[in-house]
Amino acid sequence: SDVCSSDLSDAFRHGIERLMALAREQTIVVMCAEKDPLHCHRSFIADALVVRGVRVLHLYDEGDVRNHVMRPEARQAGSTDIVYDSGVQAGLTF
Repeated sequence: SDVCSSDLSDAFRHGIERLMALAREQTIVVMCAEKDPLHCHRSFIADALVVRGVRVLHLYDEGDVRNHVMRPEARQAGSTDIVYDSGVQAGLTF
């Protein structure tokens, strides 16, 4: 099975740390043209934030706000590491 860690790069870790620092001071929004977060890189960002204890909400439509649920192929390995065992979409790389 494919295995991919969300925290492979220092740049990714640094970006998550920056988002968390900003979120301590104000509400943060990460936007994309994709409506469904599972079809977007932001689902990996959301997974990384959730394992760090950050509440992540997805705005699907007016009045349709949902808590983030980790990707189905994700599992937490350690305090902040995430492993994607299978189903990782080609093209979504770190």
